[in-house]
Amino acid sequence: MSSFFKLEARIAKRRRTAPLFASAFGAIVSLGMLAGCFWSAQPKGEGGAPSVAIGSEASTSTPIGNLAARYTSERPKESGFALITSGREAYLELTSLVSVAEKTLDLQYYIWRADTTGRELFEAILHAAERGVRVRLLLDDMDLSWADNALEKLGALPNLEIRIFNPFSGRETGLVDLVFDYRRVNHRMHNKVFVVDNSIAVLGGRNVGDQYFSNNEEGNYRDLDLYAVGPIVRAVSASFDDFWNSPWSIPIRSIDGEKSEPITFADAYRTLRREDTGAKQPRDDLEDARAHPEQRVKRALNKLIWTEKAELLVDRADKPATAESELLKEARAELKGTLRRDLLLETAYLIPGDDGVERLCRRVRDGIRVRILTNSFTSNDVITAYAGYRKFREPLLRCGVELYEMRADAGFVKTEWNWAKPTSSAYLHTKAAVLDMHDVIVGSFNMDPRSIKFNTEIALLVRSPQLAKEVADFIEGGMEISNAYRLSLEDGEIVWLGDVDGETKRLYDEPGGDVWRWVVSKVLSLLPIEGQL
Repeated sequence: MSSFFKLEARIAKRRRTAPLFASAFGAIVSLGMLAGCFWSAQPKGEGGAPSVAIGSEASTSTPIGNLAARYTSERPKESGFALITSGREAYLELTSLVSVAEKTLDLQYYIWRADTTGRELFEAILHAAERGVRVRLLLDDMDLSWADNALEKLGALPNLEIRIFNPFSGRETGLVDLVFDYRRVNHRMHNKVFVVDNSIAVLGGRNVGDQYFSNNEEGNYRDLDLYAVGPIVRAVSASFDDFWNSPWSIPIRSIDGEKSEPITFADAYRTLRREDTGAKQPRDDLEDARAHPEQRVKRALNKLIWTEKAELLVDRADKPATAESELLKEARAELKGTLRRDLLLETAYLIPGDDGVERLCRRVRDGIRVRILTNSFTSNDVITAYAGYRKFREPLLRCGVELYEMRADAGFVKTEWNWAKPTSSAYLHTKAAVLDMHDVIVGSFNMDPRSIKFNTEIALLVRSPQLAKEVADFIEGGMEISNAYRLSLEDGEIVWLGDVDGETKRLYDEPGGDVWRWVVSKVLSLLPIEGQL
């Protein structure tokens, strides 16, 4: 979800006055933008002691590090990668990795929800800390939904340190920050990184929570992560260290100036279990993953695809001050002149702007086939993002870009989302690209102004035809007629080609959704907010 439009929900949630703040939000944001002179160089709060990832010798001395080293010993210059395509698989992999961690867990997330899977995974992390694993957890402050200062209390435990990236001034000062410090708080950390013993990393688009792990009864996210071992993991850890030791990352216990009383691990487990919300699906394979985590890790390592050509693309931690996308510059430098035949994209939020439309259309004029899968009206979880996207559909289609919009009732919900109800809605959250069936990019970067200018982002660029084919199969599977609509132009009007009751039909009106939501999106598309989306 766009950080800009999460501000309203975040502030309303903290004050339990949603109607008031929803109606006043536009005026507040406008005032905040005009008050840009109240720009803070960086957030307030006492910084924590610097720390870094464990060295390679220490990492290979752990069981998981030694296991990973066995796979890399014969190919020391290569890194190995495997796709994580389902929410269920992602949760099982992370749970297994936490269970086998022995020295360190370095975790960096935009969102960590306090729902069923979020609490379960946090409890597993507490067990790791209790047995002596050093846990460093870096979270963005936009969507911290934990009640009763739970995170502050948990951050007081031994071996567990929680830092907040670019925090609001206090737990109850969101409105003040929005009005007088808007330029700062509008910049968020969108990275998603999970590193175990500096030996295995998981990186991609998923946050932590039921909707990301296919465990929500109403709606879940289609997403993609990469499981990684080898030299690339050290690069991921170095990036984590840069963020962790940045002045933008503040220990959660110092934000309000109040110190939580020390608690025991027994107290912490009670805190986590006190308010357990969310869907509880039958998960026999979860019990198996908990009982035999090493076996699941070995199965993942056996699926790795190896290559010497892998680069970490990542923004600097001080992007809130510079507003420069190092990730984008690095990607363009690495890929300059390499795209010749085919560009395949899957992006949750497609807001290319006039410049982006021209870039994509230029590719088509150069003879490159450009195909993009993004959210439809009904699968887009952010109405403002959809409003920003809809104005660019026609010019993209006119120049020959092939557009697909994922359906909220996508067929893969019934066939692939094992933990979700068959009636669960599908939302697209993936950020991935395949270039000429040769290069792959998977990460947190959306094709929108926010990823370029405001949020810090991270991605892996991997050169591997084998991996490219797997990612292409994933994206093209999402484009199938049972999962998405294919858009075209007829007499200047958009037409949606899709499966309706088992028959392929052409739809001349936007499929699904209620009229009121459509009207809101139309009005929002006329406002000058594109640059903030």
